[in-house]
Amino acid sequence: MYKRLALLFPALALSACVVVIGDDDADLHFDDEETVIHSSTAHHKQSFALSNRIEDAIRADQALQYSDISVSNSGQAVTLHGEVYEASHIQHAVNIALADSETNVVSSRIILTIEK
Repeated sequence: MYKRLALLFPALALSACVVVIGDDDADLHFDDEETVIHSSTAHHKQSFALSNRIEDAIRADQALQYSDISVSNSGQAVTLHGEVYEASHIQHAVNIALADSETNVVSSRIILTIEK
């Protein structure tokens, strides 16, 4: 194989074309590219919708009105980030995230800040 590449390389270099060496995506054909892009975009939109829906529910909750919580997710696993000023608000935010039907797991990265 390397001998063939050595013979082809000078001709390819002069013709300004792209050579792909390796076949990691052997099952992906050119006509499938649009399907893959569409599937990826749909998955991204669904993930974005889950994060937004949980963030909106947290912002709408009166008990968490002074908190600063953002939401990220990977599939159905949700992570809460931010800051609250009462320990009970962490569990309350986790419960709101778990209430969403698409959520399977919730991780909290919420920081509890206590002022004197």
